[in-house]
Amino acid sequence: MLVLRPEAFVLLQDEPPSADLSPQLLLRVDGKQRTFVPLHSASADTASTWRLFVAAQPLALSEVLRALEASRCAHVFASDGETALIFVRAKALERAITALTRAGVAVQTPSGEHVPIHCSWRLPEGRRANATYLAEVITYDAAHDRWLMRLKDVRVDPSVPEATRALIMEQIGRWVWVPSEARQGLALPLKYETLTGRVRWFHVHDPREAH
Repeated sequence: MLVLRPEAFVLLQDEPPSADLSPQLLLRVDGKQRTFVPLHSASADTASTWRLFVAAQPLALSEVLRALEASRCAHVFASDGETALIFVRAKALERAITALTRAGVAVQTPSGEHVPIHCSWRLPEGRRANATYLAEVITYDAAHDRWLMRLKDVRVDPSVPEATRALIMEQIGRWVWVPSEARQGLALPLKYETLTGRVRWFHVHDPREAH
């Protein structure tokens, strides 16, 4: 299993470690020392940040690295023989999680992890209504390559009619299964009937309990 650490890290380029930066991770990769510093200990453009996976138990590291390489996720790997550390670019984190889970690698994300889920409905009059839910990640369903999430908040496009806006807001707190691509920013094209309940997509209760 890979465990995702909650904090982001900055990779110091061509700079020696500093006693003023604590805590910090000093890794030797390809014969070179690299210094990773938690984001709260150094200021940097978020585009340059990294996220850290830690191997919580023995696993096939070759499969992990192969999955990251196939998905073109920039990564840095180091191991002391007992613990494996894998840094990936923060901007490619969702792509990395999708690649790893599809490769059969169990990924444990921080408790209370939230991701944006973009939705788009075609209204009866033909126009589209767009909204972005903030969703809590619950679990991954490998058999269907999808994630169970619970909707916590929503941002609705200002142009959405008031009646439709109210229906979108009503879904907060409900449960949904979303495809892995949704974690990478894909806007989900949904039928208007999912808002009215004629097509069941939003679940009032945990859908796993229905079986």
